[in-house]
Amino acid sequence: MNEIIRKGRMAEIVYENKFSTRKERAIIDIEDLERVKKHFWSFSGTTVSSSPDMLSATFGQFIMNVYKNKKRKLVLHKNGNPLDCRKSNLVVGTRQQLSINSKLQSNNTSGHKGVCWCKTHKKWCASLVYNGIKHSGGSFVEKEKAIESRKRLEEIYHNHLKFFPREDNRRTE
Repeated sequence: MNEIIRKGRMAEIVYENKFSTRKERAIIDIEDLERVKKHFWSFSGTTVSSSPDMLSATFGQFIMNVYKNKKRKLVLHKNGNPLDCRKSNLVVGTRQQLSINSKLQSNNTSGHKGVCWCKTHKKWCASLVYNGIKHSGGSFVEKEKAIESRKRLEEIYHNHLKFFPREDNRRTE
């Protein structure tokens, strides 16, 4: 069984990786405690999962009760912390929705999603992938124009898919 620490209206579930070399704590709402404590939880990488009888459901899938479906839904942690499994921090969505709301990649050179420097054209390019199709917003001498173009693409293709505005999609310089 996992160690449980009650903290007012929430609880922490303490669990270990499969080698018992590292411990982590997941935060849950107190009303989910009875369901959660019936299972043994462990983690691998950033995924918290239960014993084999749960078919390796993630903690978020278990909390949001979407682990039983054959086509499992994905669960996004709004604040980006996979250990914060309070319902107010979890959103169920599609892979496309989750990628839209993801953080900026560490190798991004422009500081904005979908805007990159094209070495062959020596210009800033704007693009967006929607339903597996890459949509070009054009290439520009000025980075700001490419950013504006990317924002227009987002308005066309993504606005209806966003869960919430992410503050961390732009790098501060």
